[in-house]
Amino acid sequence: MGHGLTFTIGRGTEVVLAAALALKPLVLNTNLDHVFNSACGWEEFHRRLTCDS
Repeated sequence: MGHGLTFTIGRGTEVVLAAALALKPLVLNTNLDHVFNSACGWEEFHRRLTCDS
């Protein structure tokens, strides 16, 4: 786990924006207190963002 920093030139910006907008519904209204302070909060949040089944 970690983070990613993306720099684009040209049309790559639209691709990165589309990816961020696709994740938006999964992140909006997420209780960050639960994510960072509950026993399985981070695991649940990570799974929601990375699993597609």
